[in-house]
Amino acid sequence: MITFSGELSSVDAKAAPPMITVQDRYGVKKEIATPAESKFSPDGKTLTDLKVGDKLTVEYTYDVTTGKRTAQSITIGEATPPAANQ
Repeated sequence: MITFSGELSSVDAKAAPPMITVQDRYGVKKEIATPAESKFSPDGKTLTDLKVGDKLTVEYTYDVTTGKRTAQSITIGEATPPAANQ
């Protein structure tokens, strides 16, 4: 599983499967498929709740043969960094 965080720059809900584009703080953009089985957090959110500019953290798989990314989970809002070991 690969994790990518950034700002939502576009949503194509008419594509099959729907696609989102996320841009990180360095300007790197990734287009990621969001099939129906993608999990949204907080619970109850869906693709229609996304708005350009939203902060997202996407966990996705990458198919090396097709070059396609497929979202497994999408967290809307600032991601909480893992706690440091003390």
